[in-house]
Parts: sequence; C-alpha cells; structure tokens
Amino acid sequence: MPFSWAVTPAAPSALSVDLFDTLVLRAVAQPVDVFLRVGARAVDRGLVHRHVTPARFQVARQTAEASARAARHAQTGSSEVTLLEIYAQILPGVLAASCETLVALETDVERELVYPHPRTMETVMAAAKGGMRTALLSDTYFNVEQVTTLLRSAGIPPELFNDILTSSQERVSKRDGGLFARLMERWPDVRPEHVVHLGDHRHADVAMALRAGLNAECHDTGEDDTREHVRLEALRHGTPSPELTSLRRLSCSLAGAVGEQERWWFALGASVLGPLLSAFADWVVDDCIRDGIRVVRPLMREGALFAEMIAASARRTGTGTGLDVRPMFASRASTWLTIPGKQRCR
Repeated sequence: MPFSWAVTPAAPSALSVDLFDTLVLRAVAQPVDVFLRVGARAVDRGLVHRHVTPARFQVARQTAEASARAARHAQTGSSEVTLLEIYAQILPGVLAASCETLVALETDVERELVYPHPRTMETVMAAAKGGMRTALLSDTYFNVEQVTTLLRSAGIPPELFNDILTSSQERVSKRDGGLFARLMERWPDVRPEHVVHLGDHRHADVAMALRAGLNAECHDTGEDDTREHVRLEALRHGTPSPELTSLRRLSCSLAGAVGEQERWWFALGASVLGPLLSAFADWVVDDCIRDGIRVVRPLMREGALFAEMIAASARRTGTGTGLDVRPMFASRASTWLTIPGKQRCR
C-alpha cells in the first residue's frame, strides 16, 4: 500500500477514498472536456436544437451547474445539486430532449471515459482483504446509483466498499466537512482517528478530513509534474491528446516512492520520453504491418530499449505478433552512406 500509516496513532481500522482523480481517472485533459463530448454526442443524436454546437453545449452545461448551485444555496444554504437539477437549469432553446435523456447521456459518456488508478485500487483491495472497513466519499453531482455504474464500467466492484456517500445525495460535502460527519454517523463503533482518508484535494480531502478528526493522505494526481510540459507542447504543437494527457498524469502520480532527487528525472521519463518512445514504437509496428516487413533490427545501444518496446507494442496490438524483433549489435556508423566528393567527418 502507498500509505506508511505513520500518521495514525493506532492501527487504522477503516479507509475512505475520494472518487474522481483518486480512485478513478477520466481519459480527458480537464473535467469540463466531458461536457464537450456530451455535446458532440447530443448533436449527433438530435438531442439539442440545430443551432447548438458542442462548444456551445459545453458552456451551457457549465453555466447551468453554476446556476443550479446558486439557486440551491439561496434556498437551503447548501450548494450540493444532482445532475438532473443541473440540466433543469439549462436555458430554453438548447435542449431538444428531456433532461432525463441528457442525464443518461452524460452518465454514459462518463462510463466510457473512466478507468481505475492502479495504486489506489491496490490500497482499497489490500484494506478490504485485511478486514478494514472501506468507504467511498465524493463531492459530485452523481448519486450513489450513478457512481455504482461508473465503478462497474471502470472494472471496480462496488462491493469493495461498505458505504458510498455522495454530496448530491447527502446534501453535504467533504468541502464543508459534512460528508465526513455523515460517514462517522454510519460508523458509530469506529473512532475518527482510526480512519484514514485518501484524496487529491488539499482542502476537501486533507484539511477538512483532519478537522473532522480523521487522518488524511494527499493523493498525487501527477498534474503538477506535467502542467508545464503540456503547456509548452500546446504552444508549439497545439492541444495534446486528452487521453495521452491523462495517462501522463497517471504515470507521474506513480512516483510516490521515488526520492526527491530522482523525481524530476522520473517525471521527465514518465511524461515526456516515455510517451514519445511509446508512440515511436507503435509507429514502427504500424509501418511494418503496412509494408509487409517482418524483421526489425534496432541498432545498439538504444536498440536494446527499442527492441523491447517495439516487441511490446506488437504484442499489445495483436496485429504485429509475427514481427521478429531483436537488437543488432552494430554501430550506427555502419549505415552511413558515402557522399561522393565530400570528406566524411569522423
């Protein structure tokens, strides 16, 4: 498990985890990118009026959420809303279908995008196997039933958790501390200091958990390590692939056990060199298949690494399993072509 448990005065008997960006990740660069995909799907299916573009839908969806939260707060003092309440706030002239239809569509899109964080999954499974009580706490507009479908889509058995609490259903949040209080009400036989909460938000998941008497571990999303690289690449090459951006963050977040002196190099390999070399290996496999090439001999010294990566890419795709990939112990200089009339540098 990634936890040292050293912060806990006694052996922990329970674990609670955050949902998005901790237990499950989305294959997008930013959460609002989900709305753009929902908008594109809604346009294709005729669920919005003809003048509505995916980008306009994205803005309408964000505006509707802000309006729903403001209206709820004015009425009750709580800004926690459901997905149906959000869609009810979308301005007339946007939707050509019922709010319920759009709620189902957004849930379906989310189901296609979520995948588990391997280290958090290892932690939850180890805790459950060790007899610890487990809970999932999320500040989200999804209700428990919708969260359950997301978990199943990500390959996570909801049965791993003794309790699942969402802010939209409880009408309190981790951000205001209420969701931690609700959890402890459900666990009257568990002392707060025996619970460890894992989440990525420093206020909602760490500060408020500590204020509620729980122990807290801050989950590293990898975003800090990749933000500058992604920004610079976007300036030079345009918007990077959202799926790749998500995977790069995941790779960096797995550096928990790496020392500070090595962390910069790990981040460089995980977020820059790794994706670049992986893409190169995939390109080699695709070109070999297209051109009918069956023998691949990457030249040493880098050939040892490239041979392993190209072979792995071939196995992963399944279409390149016939490739014979082995490194060749030859100098790159042996491939130089003589240029007539010019002295070659040595």
